[in-house]
Parts: sequence; structure tokens; C-alpha cells
Amino acid sequence: MKKLALALMCLVSVAFFASCDPQVENPEPAIQVLATEGYLQDGDVVDANYNYPFGFVVSSNVETNKELKSLVITVDDEEFENVELSGDTYTYESMIGWVIEEREIVGEATIKAVVTDVDGQVNTATITVSINYEEPVEKVEYTWVRRGSFLQDNTQAEMAAVGLQWTGSYKDIFATIKPLNENTKMYIIEDALDKFNGIETVIDVENFFADLKENSVTVSEYRKVSAEVDKTYNDILAVIDADGNYHLVLIGNADIDTGAFGTQITLKGFLK
Repeated sequence: MKKLALALMCLVSVAFFASCDPQVENPEPAIQVLATEGYLQDGDVVDANYNYPFGFVVSSNVETNKELKSLVITVDDEEFENVELSGDTYTYESMIGWVIEEREIVGEATIKAVVTDVDGQVNTATITVSINYEEPVEKVEYTWVRRGSFLQDNTQAEMAAVGLQWTGSYKDIFATIKPLNENTKMYIIEDALDKFNGIETVIDVENFFADLKENSVTVSEYRKVSAEVDKTYNDILAVIDADGNYHLVLIGNADIDTGAFGTQITLKGFLK
């Protein structure tokens, strides 16, 4: 009888050990950032208001081979997508962008992917990017006209809006452009079309004026446009108005028309 009891104990012990899975040190499924050219990678710097592709590759643990159950994508802890999975491999791809309405460098954002298998084992991968945004500066075309001693159409109001005035009389052989008042400052940068075109953002404008304040001197008038010949100038008038606002005026083309009612000067260029 004792021998039979001992034999049963041995059988139970064998059955118990045979039913247990072998221990796996790291049983979680695998996950990694999709390393496709042009796709977001950890540490990338991106621009706001653009969409970028990104992705993750997940697979079952090579030792446990447990089926995948879900993949949850969050962006800065807010759910972006929740995907139900089956099988042992999956590649996730999508697009993402950050829309910014205010001028700033918005800092970092983190895309996090969490994969879970049917045993509840989880693993994560993240993509942390730095988002830059610089507000583009608007480029506006203008046409200012003076016939004899009189400004035409909306020229006076448009010039005043950027801190300038057009003075003189019909006898002047040069157009005279001045700051609107004593609290307005003006700088002149001659033959500077490339420099004007290179100023594309509000930060570019601020840096441009910071350099002028440190390294240049203000002037009381711009008196270069001839009242006798057509010509292209491409000079920048950099204006700080009485309220401290920055304005860039590109003096582009000057067209001269001499008629019975006085000489007409038509200035054309761009504002930023």
C-alpha cells in the first residue's frame, strides 16, 4: 500500500512539472520605431503646420510566441489610435502634424506606442521630437504715386501706415521720403534685394532690426529716387514707427512720367 502511494505521488509531481511553461526572462513582445527613410525618428526636429509619416513595428516574443492583442498610440498622453491585433507581427504607419496658431518654439512632443499580447505582457517605444514654428512675415506689393506736389489715391495713408511720408514739391528733382514724425526711426540699406527676400519670418525681422540698432545709424530722409529717369533701386527702408513696430519697405522700381500737370513719380515695391 505504501509503495502505491509513493508511486501516485511521483506521477502527480511529474504531471505538475510537465504542465508549467519554461521561465522566460523577458516575456514581453517586441516593438521598435519604423526605420524608413523620411519617417520620424527619436530626436528629430520638425516644423509646425506640416505632416510627417511615422510608424512602429511589433512582433510576438520569440520565446513565448504569444499572439499580439493591441497597439495603442498616444501623443503627449492623449490617445491617437487604438488598434486591435492578431497574429505575431504588425507594422503600423500613419501621418502626424502639429498646427500652431501663435509664434513660438513649442518645444517637445512625444509619440508613444504600447503593444500588448494575449498574456497581458506589454512593451513600449517612443518618438520624441522638437517642434519649431516661426510665423511667416507677410509680403505685400505697393504702388505709391506722386504727381507734382500731390500724392495720388491712397498713397499718403499707405505710407503713414508704415511710418513714412513723401515730402517736397513739383520742383524737386529727387523724391524725398522721411519718417512720419520725430518718434519714428529709419535706416537705409542700399542695393539689398537679396537681403529683403531672405527675411521670411517674424524672427528674421526682429534679428534684422536688432543688428541695425547695434551696428547702423538712423537717417532723416531717403533722397535717392530721381524725378527725371526710370530706374530700379532695390533699397530697403527699415522703419521703427512711433509705437515700436517694425516695417521693411523695398524701394523697387520708379517710373517717371513728365506731363502738362507736373511730373508723376510712381514707386513700386514690397512691404514686410
